Amino acid sequence: MGKRPSEGDAGVAPKRARPGSWAPPQPTAIAPNAMVPDQLDVEAAINVRKTEILALHRAMKQAREATNTRAWQLLPRHLRRRAASHNLLRLPSRLRSKARAELRASNTTPKTRSAMRRRAPERTLIGFARRRAALTRRAARHEKRWLETHLWHAKRFRAAHGWEEHWTNGAQMCSTILLQRPVGENARVSNALFVSPLAPIQVLWVAGHGAYRECHVWVHPAGAPDVHALLLQALKLVRIEAQRSSKHRTCVPQRWDVPVDVHVARLESAPHPALAAGTLHTRRGRAHHLGTVEERALEGYNVFELSGSDAGRILGGVLQPVEPANQLDGAAQRLFSRITGRKQALTPSQLPHGLVISLLVHDPRLAFPPKNAPLAQEQCEAGTQDILDVTTPLNDARFFSYKHLPVFSKGDMDRRRAQLVPGEHLRPTAEDDRIPVVLIASWQDSPLASGYTLLVPRGWALPFWHSLVFTGARVLGQEQLRQRHLNAGLATFPHDWVASRAYAVLEREAAVRRAEAWRRKPPAKRVNYDHGEAVCPHPFGGMELWRDALQNGAHAPCSDSLVDVPITAGAWARLQEGVQRPAVDPKYTRYVSLWTRRAFSDGVNVNAVPPSLPVLRNSLVRVLLIACRRGAFQSVSTLHLPPTMADTRAWRAALDPPTREKQAARSALDALERSVPEPFVGAVTTGDYALADGRGRAVASMSLLAWMELERRETALAAEATPHRWGLRKRNPVPLAHLVLVRNVQGGVLRAASAKLMPT
Repeated sequence: MGKRPSEGDAGVAPKRARPGSWAPPQPTAIAPNAMVPDQLDVEAAINVRKTEILALHRAMKQAREATNTRAWQLLPRHLRRRAASHNLLRLPSRLRSKARAELRASNTTPKTRSAMRRRAPERTLIGFARRRAALTRRAARHEKRWLETHLWHAKRFRAAHGWEEHWTNGAQMCSTILLQRPVGENARVSNALFVSPLAPIQVLWVAGHGAYRECHVWVHPAGAPDVHALLLQALKLVRIEAQRSSKHRTCVPQRWDVPVDVHVARLESAPHPALAAGTLHTRRGRAHHLGTVEERALEGYNVFELSGSDAGRILGGVLQPVEPANQLDGAAQRLFSRITGRKQALTPSQLPHGLVISLLVHDPRLAFPPKNAPLAQEQCEAGTQDILDVTTPLNDARFFSYKHLPVFSKGDMDRRRAQLVPGEHLRPTAEDDRIPVVLIASWQDSPLASGYTLLVPRGWALPFWHSLVFTGARVLGQEQLRQRHLNAGLATFPHDWVASRAYAVLEREAAVRRAEAWRRKPPAKRVNYDHGEAVCPHPFGGMELWRDALQNGAHAPCSDSLVDVPITAGAWARLQEGVQRPAVDPKYTRYVSLWTRRAFSDGVNVNAVPPSLPVLRNSLVRVLLIACRRGAFQSVSTLHLPPTMADTRAWRAALDPPTREKQAARSALDALERSVPEPFVGAVTTGDYALADGRGRAVASMSLLAWMELERRETALAAEATPHRWGLRKRNPVPLAHLVLVRNVQGGVLRAASAKLMPT
């Protein structure tokens, strides 16, 4: 038996035998004079290494200010643009040596003062006089009016009054609202104060389409019949005016001074049945019975809308541009690279609204499955929101004249792909299609509604659709699109356009559906409207609901004091100008021709007679409701005003009390929510719980007189409010401006909401 290990040796491996020549290490002796001193002189030690320390600091400073940061990038943002030229004298003296070295390394000669004076021959007295005379001639035009500060504003701001030239040349799309023609006693005279909106439209001019110019008008399908009928009526009046004049043919006033012939045609929104059934290609030796290219000239095209922060990257993965063949394609592709993020990424808010870009791309099935374009390493600095200046059109007429169907079918593509290594994409050949597409940038105040619109030719929707869906883009239906608009604070046509004809048709059908749904419920599970348990006399909605809202709003307290309402922007300002205009002969009428668009600003006649009370009683305004505390608003919910000014103060105090009074305010709020409301003055058209801000949100319409009363109360409360002098402001303040009360049509408690005026 072996030796028993001790406790200290438990679990330890046996040591290896030492060689015979091994000897233990001997201690090293230290001389007394070589020992460490008791005290260390720090200053003396640093002075010994002073040169090395200074060199280290110098190297660190030079590393921070290396070539990755130029001298002009060290300036504040508000000074960079002016100092971005190669002029060292515009830089501070501390940065001129660095900038001179950078210019020398880039083979750029720095400019001097004498060179700056000699570079422009216009920097003379004669040139100054010539420029001043040219500006004077421009300011003397009859159709233009310049302020004394016009030159200062022209360098820093942009005016958008009336029609813009970049809309006519096709560089940008125009988004506007088509108004009905104002009429009065006859077809040519009108004294109306307001003009009813017909539908929101988008106008796209086709650039470079020969002798004739095409103008495409986009409208919601619910408003398409009314818009088409109105255009035909306008064309008829133009031709009648042309027959009366014997000197020349019809000219479009305020736009062109040359004779023009106007024709209106309706594009087909639905495709041919052969395309809808899945026949998407043209096999060799076979021809589809879809008609010739000339017969299909009035066919429409496919419109895809992408919104969100990744819209550009998705487009960059789906669209593969063809090698540019001319300067126009090259400029469009360079801008497209910035949109997709391959270079310095641009958001839709940094592009001109409605910017139109034409691209010639490969068949998307060649690069299926697509991958989103990767973001570039060098992106724009955070907070940079400068709008890109694009003056020349980046589109042409190739897209609108393209009528070819896919040459290869999906089976042909699959057979070609089967011969490749798995995961490898097909390479374009001379037989593959090259499809022109159009990309349009659109942005709103909210990033939820900002994005791009992609136009795809007829017959190519499915190939592009498969690629767009594969990238992870979420497909939204009509209800989801309506919810997205509500989160962005935008109105949806025709659901929120109470004054339009399309809404009247839609509301009648919706009222019938609500009544049928109520009848299908068992009597024990539904509100007994037959015995008067409904709070609103019209629980199912309908146009009668708005008639009663206008009648109730006519009894608003501000009916007798219209002049005291403050002036706000847009149509509200136009209305107040009409209210405060001195009285004139009531028989006065304003001659309104077909093309006097400047007679109406924001839908209000700027030259109308002072509006009478019956005119104001029949007017509605659109508002955005934001819940103050609890509550999610439903459609057809009614809007009420607090009975008096004292009630408005009580609601505001109960909704936003001091910390020490929260318990008492909660009891007061419960009592106010169970009080009997005043007659309703409006109703909700779209409402739900908005995930964007965590509050209930709704789009509603209310009586104009009721809104004027809210404006009067808000002015009085603002005068009573004390300024905030000390302490921290609340992180999430309670919205209390223009306080209204909302109640569900089926009953329940009152909920407070803050109203905000929307474009009407």
